[in-house]
Amino acid sequence: MNGKKKVNIVKANGMYMAVPLEVGYNKIVLSYTIPGLKYGMMISGLALVVLIFFGKKNPKIQKETSSKI
Repeated sequence: MNGKKKVNIVKANGMYMAVPLEVGYNKIVLSYTIPGLKYGMMISGLALVVLIFFGKKNPKIQKETSSKI
């Protein structure tokens, strides 16, 4: 991996995280992925498509709601 070395994060002092390092220059990159982000975006996109579809299918609903405002 181009000289890159992956190491596991270990627990330190109870609730903290620690990364074992070697002597010298170290570049540390931490990444986090939100659980369920992909599925949440897919559901939101599907809901938007359904909303647009029903809005175009029945324009009478749009006219009634806009005149009440």
